[in-house]
Amino acid sequence: MAVRNTETDLTQKSSKWLISSDGWYPYCFNCGTEPKNGVLSNFCPECGQDMRNEPADPHIFVVTVFEKCEPDEHNFANIGCTRSPCFRPTFAEAEEVVKLNMCDIWEHCYDYAVIHEIGAELYPHHHMRKFYKFNRDISGYEPIEEPECLQHIDFCGIG
Repeated sequence: MAVRNTETDLTQKSSKWLISSDGWYPYCFNCGTEPKNGVLSNFCPECGQDMRNEPADPHIFVVTVFEKCEPDEHNFANIGCTRSPCFRPTFAEAEEVVKLNMCDIWEHCYDYAVIHEIGAELYPHHHMRKFYKFNRDISGYEPIEEPECLQHIDFCGIG
């Protein structure tokens, strides 16, 4: 195991833990090492690379799709089945998944989608969200205003 050298820490190009393209395995940008025991430390345990340029409050953008949006007698939504097929590190990447219907996230039944931004916190709640409706003519989702009946629903499936 490499030992961190404080002299070279100041001269090394800053890096960070990156997430692989499949969204599952973090690794060091400098040497490709995965973090030991899943701990995202300040320094890579293998090469000593400084990993501290991660955001202090990291956020992800979760894509959730749902079947329908029908208000009940109390104006709460009946949304049917839901699933969250992915999360992305930026809103632009998440929106690309939705607008292009990547990997057929519609699955012939999920007529609505929402991108919600959540942070690293206990019982996370959305910080921002944007809604979409599937358009069969373009085989993709288009932005819509937030339906009134969904204002009381938090789509975060974590916590």
